[in-house]
Amino acid sequence: MLIPIAHRMLENQLVYDAYQTCVGSVKYRKNLVRKLAEEEITSFLDIGCGTASTIDLLPINASYHGIDISEKYLERARGKRPGLNLILGDVSKSAWTQFLNLEAPTTCIALGIFHHLSDLELKLMLQQCLSVLPKGSKIFSMDPIITESSSRGAKWFAENDRGKYVRTLTQLEEIFTVNNLNPTIKVESRQMRIPLDTVEILITL
Repeated sequence: MLIPIAHRMLENQLVYDAYQTCVGSVKYRKNLVRKLAEEEITSFLDIGCGTASTIDLLPINASYHGIDISEKYLERARGKRPGLNLILGDVSKSAWTQFLNLEAPTTCIALGIFHHLSDLELKLMLQQCLSVLPKGSKIFSMDPIITESSSRGAKWFAENDRGKYVRTLTQLEEIFTVNNLNPTIKVESRQMRIPLDTVEILITL
């Protein structure tokens, strides 16, 4: 009963931002982006950008492209920095790609997105990314995962996440094989204030 109520509350962008901050997700995500930004970034594509919480970590001259299905989140994101290319759309459908003309190698992130997509939707999303990302681009993702060594608490948080498609390593590898991708995959734990295991995936094109 309480879980559906909590999920509905997170649809509010202020509640969502506050929750992400409290559990340490914002800090974790920013650390991931900060590491990616150690290499020069001139073009950045944020899949499921939400309220664009990572924008402050990017060079001021980097072009930022964000896509999200929530107009409320995008409204909050628009105030972060002028000149952002923010796209309202479904990442598993092709319509959003028409708003992109990426010429330079682009760092593409999808933080906490894969587990919200069915297998078909995820495959389609990857195909859309591959269709617009120039050679030399990178795709980086992070999502919850349940492994044999996950604690009871970590399993509870993963199973009660708003995303309904938390996958095993084997299931993820099968999806990447279909798309002829050879990612680097790493499982992490204790990166946030809650016991949640995550899987970090890096694909270099």
